Amino acid sequence: MLDLLIIGAAALFSVAAIRLAMAFSEAYGLVDHPGEHKAHKRSTPFVGGFGILSAFALGVVILDQTHPELRFQWFLMAMAAFAIFITGLTDDLIRLGFRLRLLVQTGAALVMTLGAGVVLVDLGPLLLGHPLHLAMLAIPFTLF
Repeated sequence: MLDLLIIGAAALFSVAAIRLAMAFSEAYGLVDHPGEHKAHKRSTPFVGGFGILSAFALGVVILDQTHPELRFQWFLMAMAAFAIFITGLTDDLIRLGFRLRLLVQTGAALVMTLGAGVVLVDLGPLLLGHPLHLAMLAIPFTLF
């Protein structure tokens, strides 16, 4: 039950952050204008990342309170998420090249796998009910 409350709080927090960001987006020029390969017909605020980052930040704060022994891991994950957010916002505003975006995303993934220990060690019961262990491929598979 507590998990559902936390998920609900994070979702509401995300919606509130998006609504607040929408109010300021036009004033600060944080809008995507139609044209080129865009599908939208009117200017659209760049605010989705704010909502995702806000919900993630709330989750990290809650996890830090419930599992303070993992504080360093939470910090690394928050830094990786913030790097992804800043890269996405910068790309929205000035269009970064794909190489730079991929480099930042790979760096963030490396921080999370090697620093925070977020690694996919198996793919679940794919082999007749037995887990398919990734062994030496765990980190490369997680990065991919």
